[in-house]
Amino acid sequence: MKEPGATFQYFAKFAKENNSNLKNCQEWLFCKLGLTTQNGEGLAALLFGEGACKKNNHDFWFCASPVSLKPMKDDLKLTLVDDLSNEESHKLFSIVRNHLAKDNIDVRYHSSSIWGINAQRNQKVATKKVTDVSNKTIGKFIINGQDSHRWKRLISELEILLNQHPVNISRIKKAKNPVNSVWMWGQGGTSSSSKKKQALITQNRVLRGIASKQNLPIFSKFNEMSKMAVRTKYDDIFYTLDDFNKLEECHDGEKYSRHFNEAMRMLLKKRIDGINFVYGTSANVRELHIDRLSRLKFWKYFI
Repeated sequence: MKEPGATFQYFAKFAKENNSNLKNCQEWLFCKLGLTTQNGEGLAALLFGEGACKKNNHDFWFCASPVSLKPMKDDLKLTLVDDLSNEESHKLFSIVRNHLAKDNIDVRYHSSSIWGINAQRNQKVATKKVTDVSNKTIGKFIINGQDSHRWKRLISELEILLNQHPVNISRIKKAKNPVNSVWMWGQGGTSSSSKKKQALITQNRVLRGIASKQNLPIFSKFNEMSKMAVRTKYDDIFYTLDDFNKLEECHDGEKYSRHFNEAMRMLLKKRIDGINFVYGTSANVRELHIDRLSRLKFWKYFI
């Protein structure tokens, strides 16, 4: 992504800048929602959780991926099973779901490679992303931590059940890797670290998908949001910039009006308290925060 141009740099003189130290806007949004993407953590909460805007003490999840373990000299080697059909996956998933139901554990299906396991409460464990363990021995990567004993026991029980399953017997006959274990990873719970009323303005499909799953209001442009803000006052608006030329074009009065005039009116009328322009550079994601004071200093530069 290109570095910001002269106009954007001038902008920064009158706005509070925050360097997130994150490499992309997806990771930035995860953190805004109280999730983390380090080591894959937080993915389960995104896929299976009830949303950051909902308070649920039981909303802590694991990703569980069906894998094949092969005995080595002193360890087991993990192989991803990427040729598992939906039919095979659903049959194996049923075994896992029915067994864990005995412990009142909710299990949900996302895809042939990722299932969700509800831990019922926050877990003090450390896991490793399944793709990072692929084709490696698992000894030093096995789930560990204060609450790991229960999950190790359940995984061992599932391995016994999976080994005897007709799907795996059939796969072995076809010289395919059997699904003889599940790898738990990506754990996390959804929680909102801020009580502020926030919204996201973006056309990025990935960011819109993440925000939608977490119940964060999403808009494509300011004038679309302004209609809603008549009924709802927002504390902070996050506006992602994929193209710095949009700001450079602000020298043209007509283009300035199209892109930002509505936002400035909303600030002036106190329908929003602040706007956070979110942009990525070659190094990290940054935020520029504009409130009513910085609006007066900066926007007259364009008028």
